[in-house]
Amino acid sequence: MADESKGFIRGSMILLVTSTIASIINYVFQFGMGRLLGPADYGVLAAFFSILYIMQAPVQAVQLTLTKFVAEFKAKNQFPEIKNLLFRSTKKIFFASIAVFLAFTLLSSQISRFLNISNIFLTISFSFMFLALFMLPGTRGFLQGLQKFKALGANLIAETATKLILSMVFVLMLGLGIEGALWGTNISVFLAFGLAVFLLFSMLKKYETGKINSEQRSAIYRYSIPMLIALFSITALYSIDVILVKHFFLSEEAGIYAAASLVAKIIFFGLMPVSNAMFPKIAELNAKSQNHTGVFAKSLTIVVGLAALITAVYHLVPSFVDKLLFGPEYAAAVPLIGLFGIAISLLSVSYVFVNYYLALGKTKFVYILPVFALAEAILVWFWHSSMYQVLMLITAVMTVLLLTLSSLYFTGKHEAFDNNSSI
Repeated sequence: MADESKGFIRGSMILLVTSTIASIINYVFQFGMGRLLGPADYGVLAAFFSILYIMQAPVQAVQLTLTKFVAEFKAKNQFPEIKNLLFRSTKKIFFASIAVFLAFTLLSSQISRFLNISNIFLTISFSFMFLALFMLPGTRGFLQGLQKFKALGANLIAETATKLILSMVFVLMLGLGIEGALWGTNISVFLAFGLAVFLLFSMLKKYETGKINSEQRSAIYRYSIPMLIALFSITALYSIDVILVKHFFLSEEAGIYAAASLVAKIIFFGLMPVSNAMFPKIAELNAKSQNHTGVFAKSLTIVVGLAALITAVYHLVPSFVDKLLFGPEYAAAVPLIGLFGIAISLLSVSYVFVNYYLALGKTKFVYILPVFALAEAILVWFWHSSMYQVLMLITAVMTVLLLTLSSLYFTGKHEAFDNNSSI
């Protein structure tokens, strides 16, 4: 067990470091676009990315589903089955990505009107993002499940670095504005997907393509539905507010809110690698009927400690943080940063519990998560007299969510959940 714990810490640190580098590059991209585009245009870009986060939830669910079952196949040395799963899942995600791309292209006029965007071609350019961005998480799920954290981290860095370089060229040198930021992102995702496919086929080429029986397929599909519900709900909780603020508020105000949101999300995305590294390790230990409490406790401690530290900085020196990251144009975001940090910290800790339960195959709890996402949307829809009011409502929802998820663990009620989603 000590070796398993050490292996988790080593893998977690590799993924944490590489993901942190990728996150830093991504935030340089976001902050750079914020400075170059200004609050009004950055509000448009942030709204697009918030839609993207929500729409990407299904494939993120596929990623974690694949991670869990690849980890279980790996624990049993069933690598031919992993190769079969790679072929099958990639084909299905490809057709889904085509369908979503066509749907968004056809609805581009309606989406533009809802977001108060006058240039419909921006929405059409945004639609192209779904072609590769739906494919990429699936391949990363295999890398994560195989615990190839170095390869996964390298892929993350390659995507974000390419996005930053191309977007800066398109926006700063060619003057393409929002269009340049969108196409810099589109191209980087296609390149990252190609790299991930190359890495996976290099790893699995020595194995024959095995067969996955009907019982295994059933377990995968049965598990993917609650996973989809969980990730869609979590994504909506940190994204829907940005979209609704863009709808209800002036463009300048929406840009200010988006900037404060982005600063706070440093906590969530910065600490996500801890949960991502924990997930396959918990799934593997559970498949081997080995104790996994230590891995969960370490993950929870890391996330709580670092989230508290960053939130403290946001409360102590919000003006410094805002000026450092966005500049004087976004000074109105300063009063929002501290409270936003609390809200996202609460969500980050909740995310650890969600991943822990799902890694164990406990899925019944996920049906309470959409209630919180829906509550947030309804509250913001009817009560949005100011950005601060919106943020107070979000913080209240995040607080109740964490209390609910943690109470299930500490009262032992999570043990009553079903555990029939293993192979």
